[in-house]
Amino acid sequence: MGFKLGLLTGAVVGFYIGTRISEEQQQRLEAQVRRLREDPRVSKVTSSLSRGTTAMADAAAARTAGTADDVADRVAEAVSPDDGSSVPGQPSTTS
Repeated sequence: MGFKLGLLTGAVVGFYIGTRISEEQQQRLEAQVRRLREDPRVSKVTSSLSRGTTAMADAAAARTAGTADDVADRVAEAVSPDDGSSVPGQPSTTS
């Protein structure tokens, strides 16, 4: 939810600024953004954030996969018949 709100806010602010500033102001803003992107401190922070989010995504994927496997096993145990028949509720035909 927070990411979507931040994305929406950024889009609205960007649209507003883009429609309200003059050409000269827009060029100055673009130059400031370019300098910010080239700043080594900003690069260090963004790469660190990228590594952190990748690690969190990997951990979440591993946990989700394990949980899905556990749920599938529990459902299979709950649905499988106890008497060895192949169809729930039907007696086994093998003797």
